[in-house]
Amino acid sequence: MCSCFQIQGGLGEEVSSEDATSTNHSDKAVKKDGRQNTTLARSPRRKEPKEESGMGAHSSARVRRATTSRAERIWPGGVIPYVIGGNFTGTQRAIFKQAMRHWEKHTCVTFVERTDEESFIVFTYRTCGCCSYVGRRGGGPQAISIGKNCDKFGIVAHELGHVVGFWHEHTRPDRDQHVTIIRENIQQGQEYNFLKMEAGEVNSLGETYDFDSIMHYARNTFSRGVFLDTILPRRDDNGVRPSIGQRVRLSQGDIAQARKLYKCPACGETLQDSTGNFSAPGFPNGYPSYSHCVWRISVTPGEKIMLNFTSMDLFKSRLCWYDYVEVRDGYWRKAPLLGRFCGDKIPEPVISTDSRLWIEFRSSSNILGKGFFVLYEAICGGEIHKDAGQIQSPNYPDDYRPSKECIWKITVSEGFHIGITFQAFEIEWHDACSYDYLEIRDGLSEQSPLIGHFCGYEKPEDIKSSSNKVWMKFASDATINKAGFAANFFKEMDECSLPDNGGCEQHCENTLGSYKCTCEPGYELTADKKSCEAACGGFITKLNGTITSPGWPKEYPTNKNCVWQVVAPAQYRISLQFEVFELEGNDVCKYDYVEVRSELPSDSKLHGKFCGSEKPEVITSYGNNMRLEFKSDNTVSKKGFKVHYFSDKDECSKDNGGCQHECINTFGSYMCQCRNGFILHENGHDCKEAGCEHKLSGAEGVMSSPNWPDKYPSRKECTWDISATPGHRVKVTFNEFEIEQHQECAYDHLEMYDGPNSKSPILGRFCGSKKPDPVVASTNKMFLRFYSDASVQRRGFQAKHSTECGGLLKAEVQAKDLYSHAQFGDNNYPGQANCEWVIVAEDGYGVELIFQLFEIEEEADCGYDYMEVYDGYDSTAPRLGRFCGSGITGDQAIYENELVASRDVKTGSLGSVTRDSIFRLHVRCSYPISGSSVPLSVQVFTLPPPPAVSQAGPLSLELRVASDGSYTSYYTDSDYPVVKTLRDPVYAEVKILQRTDPDLILVLHHCWATPSPNPQQQLQWPILVDGCPYTGDNYQTQLMPQSFTSGLLFPSHHQRFTLYTFTFVDSTSQEKLSGLVYLHCSASVCHGSVEESCVTTCPSRVRGKRSAEHPFQEGTSHVSSKGPVIFLQDEPRQDSAKDGIGVAVHAAAPWALGFAAVATGTALCVVLVVSVLWQRKVSAAREINGLQ
Repeated sequence: MCSCFQIQGGLGEEVSSEDATSTNHSDKAVKKDGRQNTTLARSPRRKEPKEESGMGAHSSARVRRATTSRAERIWPGGVIPYVIGGNFTGTQRAIFKQAMRHWEKHTCVTFVERTDEESFIVFTYRTCGCCSYVGRRGGGPQAISIGKNCDKFGIVAHELGHVVGFWHEHTRPDRDQHVTIIRENIQQGQEYNFLKMEAGEVNSLGETYDFDSIMHYARNTFSRGVFLDTILPRRDDNGVRPSIGQRVRLSQGDIAQARKLYKCPACGETLQDSTGNFSAPGFPNGYPSYSHCVWRISVTPGEKIMLNFTSMDLFKSRLCWYDYVEVRDGYWRKAPLLGRFCGDKIPEPVISTDSRLWIEFRSSSNILGKGFFVLYEAICGGEIHKDAGQIQSPNYPDDYRPSKECIWKITVSEGFHIGITFQAFEIEWHDACSYDYLEIRDGLSEQSPLIGHFCGYEKPEDIKSSSNKVWMKFASDATINKAGFAANFFKEMDECSLPDNGGCEQHCENTLGSYKCTCEPGYELTADKKSCEAACGGFITKLNGTITSPGWPKEYPTNKNCVWQVVAPAQYRISLQFEVFELEGNDVCKYDYVEVRSELPSDSKLHGKFCGSEKPEVITSYGNNMRLEFKSDNTVSKKGFKVHYFSDKDECSKDNGGCQHECINTFGSYMCQCRNGFILHENGHDCKEAGCEHKLSGAEGVMSSPNWPDKYPSRKECTWDISATPGHRVKVTFNEFEIEQHQECAYDHLEMYDGPNSKSPILGRFCGSKKPDPVVASTNKMFLRFYSDASVQRRGFQAKHSTECGGLLKAEVQAKDLYSHAQFGDNNYPGQANCEWVIVAEDGYGVELIFQLFEIEEEADCGYDYMEVYDGYDSTAPRLGRFCGSGITGDQAIYENELVASRDVKTGSLGSVTRDSIFRLHVRCSYPISGSSVPLSVQVFTLPPPPAVSQAGPLSLELRVASDGSYTSYYTDSDYPVVKTLRDPVYAEVKILQRTDPDLILVLHHCWATPSPNPQQQLQWPILVDGCPYTGDNYQTQLMPQSFTSGLLFPSHHQRFTLYTFTFVDSTSQEKLSGLVYLHCSASVCHGSVEESCVTTCPSRVRGKRSAEHPFQEGTSHVSSKGPVIFLQDEPRQDSAKDGIGVAVHAAAPWALGFAAVATGTALCVVLVVSVLWQRKVSAAREINGLQ
């Protein structure tokens, strides 16, 4: 990614604009039955100016900010249960929780993880991008969609505002007194987003118009050009236009409305700090009569809360009937009661069993006391006795606190193990996890067997204990803090320990939450997934050879599980080199995969789990035994893999290969290598002392004293000259440090200088065994000098050099360089960067910035990534501008990019594609930033690519569901389950993939629906029978004519039909079975040159049913949709205004819920090799021979 241009004199500042949200709405359309069509509040994805609604772009109702006036849309008790979808990363989950905590902090709503509540919100990813229902829909789950580029704190907080019950601000009836809508600047088709509500439809709860609301559009939302306003605030009394569209925090108006909507008590608050206090109103001078206060304390899951009453003086009555303070063990008024207190006796300390407390104070007598005063403290760690729960590092999702130590002792029910899975993990990294770490032990004490010692940024693998007890310890040091971790624990059963071995014929492998049967190499599981039969794989003892997937070079079959065990002689290692690799899947590798392990005497070591089309790197075993396992599921097949294995003697495994220091094994040989400060002797094995001068220039790296990790030699002097990217300061962090101790470090020592040599200012002289704190230079250069005398030697040191951005820079007459990040040119800038530079010149001179390259994430108001320039020493000086995007030069905004592809040959399931020259595509776009019109200049420079060489391959089919009747967009993996209201149409399409023969014609035979992914499920409903709509249905399927696909390149490769949705009913009660519906079709292909017609002729509609007993016919193959459709009840959808389209999902029937996870993991494209082709003519047979 590169945008290259020169800017003289600086960039133009961009004005503020909407970055996240919008709302689709139009006049209400009333059905014949008097019901109204409405849709949901949505926020368009950033950088995508127009969103399309899967329910029709103009079928949505007008929306309003204010709050919902319908009582049923208020969440009872202000409690909002939530579920976060499994496709979100740990960082995204942390953002969601930060946004929820923000709403909790300033209002009395509470977000809790869902247990068994009927109504709850689900964080998911819909095609609408950013969208949500307004208020509580009821009757099941409802979506809050956080799509691509929506995972920002402010956008999530905005969407949660809709969940709470908020509409948008700019649609209020009084908006024209405060803003002007400039309709000529609005994108075509988006005008309805700016319609005004009628006075009778709005309830603003007495609050005035709020420019600062997080629910307000920005100035250029849905604008035709980034610099054109669509909403212009009117000037205030001082002639200033208020800012609108902020996505930083709740405004005071937002807070006031939410508190009124949920009738929050006048006093009390939500407390989220680890320590704090609160008291009765008026304390110690007396509380007023009829007071009502509620405090909610919320700390990190895994922590407990301790309350200490330091003063108590309330009117005393029997059972504390009149004045009292009540403490409940949970998040709301119905939580278990821990105590009800009154009188003047100070209660004993109260400790919660979890991470939330509810404290309520009421007074209803005329005899008043002083009140009470309470201190609270979050206690991390402790004993946990329950079968499931969550543990997080203190202060998660914010950075954990320094010098913290937490120990948890978890016990679940007898007879079970404990399973632990991590949702997020970010702990300061160190090779040995010496600073901050999480330690897990298999028992209840620090002496129990160690399960793992973890730090860094990768989530640990799932963990299972050997008993029902686990000991966990989190520790942080005094310096660097990170986000920490979030983990779930639960009771786990080992099915393989049962007397029947889990029912497995050969081997049983326990997994978290389940188990699986496996077979010896050379055997595979049968259809019952428990028995084994002879198949692919086996034991291999040859030194080298080739392994291929079953069926090679054709596509591998489905439902295969092959294991190859490659065993070489002792002292040998085995290497795998993949020549071809093409499996279904992506980074997750849930469906088809190859797993490679080294089998060691006491354990096995996983090298990797691979899928997709990217060839793995060369893999070398840790010993002389390697296991390679291939698994395919029951859907998509690909070409498979071809891998060469070869064995090589590891000379280093015995006597270190005769090397004095380090031995490195190479194929067919080995080599010796010396440690830092030594060079290899002429004999190729020994090491001798060498010069010790080092020049380091990378953004980061590791350095160490000579002979590390052994003791450094005597009489040694070494230097390190470190240079970093201009504009970034060198930082050195010590991992290990042990140098001869002396009070003044007069003997052995390490000196560090703030500059390029030892004449620069000294940063420090270090010795002893105490690890120095990180040292940061003031510039991009640092010089280190290590010295040892003739006597005592120690291990020395190991340190990491890196960079810190920002600092003081001196401008001179000769231009100097400044780069945004230390790895400029190699990598994009990192996330969460915050850099400040102060550039000074001599008196009498100014500072000029000339940008040679500028490319920062683009937002209309530069609200996310940006660079600001101030005319002074700090941010209190006048701001010269805030900049982002690709850049501006003169009166022109410019973006340019180049795509370069070198010569390559790729072989896949369809043959190979060869390119015999370099292909370059250069694009340059520019447009003026001034004026009302925005003409765009685009220049494309390219060489025509050479013609491709194609080869025949198998035929593939795909069944997909379109989002509307135009068949221009289709639901993707993340959109399933698709949600429809009864009698809404479902637009289905079956098409041929990867074929360019215009004479091929796709023929549909049968299409049917089932309530499970199994196409042979006994409960079925026919859709098409013999290629024609099933007639025994009041809502008949409609076939789309050939002319409907005339705009496609190969219309005959597509078959489309519209299904008017229905529901399955119980065979006896005839009641609707709410839940999931899966679509299936059987098809074949016909060639247009055959004598018989390839077109199915359907009779006119008659009353009666065509036979639909056998959808599977000989000579046809079937294809299924990736995921299910959920049919909701046909009910009024009122006041569900949306920021795009989001859908509430009703609770599915039990049978549907059981298949939900299966459906989301099923592949959309089922590869079918068509077995029957008409072969009436010899020429036609030759034409399609490659398809058979």
